[in-house]
Amino acid sequence: EPFYLDMAVTGNGKITYSSSNKKVASISEDGMVTIKGLGKATLTINVAATSEYTAKSRKIKINVVPVSIKGFKARSDSKGRLKISWKTQKTNNTICEIGISKYKDYRVRLLPKKGNYPSVSVGIINSKVKSGATYYVRIRAVTTVNGKKYYGKWTRTIRVKIK
Repeated sequence: EPFYLDMAVTGNGKITYSSSNKKVASISEDGMVTIKGLGKATLTINVAATSEYTAKSRKIKINVVPVSIKGFKARSDSKGRLKISWKTQKTNNTICEIGISKYKDYRVRLLPKKGNYPSVSVGIINSKVKSGATYYVRIRAVTTVNGKKYYGKWTRTIRVKIK
C-alpha cells in the first residue's frame, strides 16, 4: 500500500522528494511513497530556502524485506516424524528457510543447518527426528535480488513433541 511522508514546514519553502533506488521505492511530488521491490533505499526530503528560513534536508533509510510466511504449522503426524506446512508464497524468486532445533534459542540446529525449500511447497516431512524428543520449528521467506539475499521475519516458534 502506498503511504505519504507528511512534511510540516514553517514558511513557504518548496518541498521536493527523491529516492536513491527507484526499483525499491518511488516517491511522488506530493510525498506519496510506493514500494516497488525488495532492497534498500534512502528517501530524501528537501525544503528550499526562503528569505526567512534556511534550506533543510532529511534522509529516511528504508529496507524492504520479504513478507512473513502465512499459515505455518508443525506437528508430529506419526511415530518419529515431523510434518511442516505453510501457505504458498506468491512472490517470485522466494524460497523458505526452515529452522529446527532441540533448543528454543536455536543455539544448535538439526542438520541440514539451513534448509531452503521452494515457496510452493506446502508439506515437508523430516524423518530424522527422534521419538519422544521435543523440537522447536520456525520458518521465514528468503528472496534474492541482484545476487543479494533479503530475509523476512521468522514466524512464531512452534514446540513439537514427536510421537
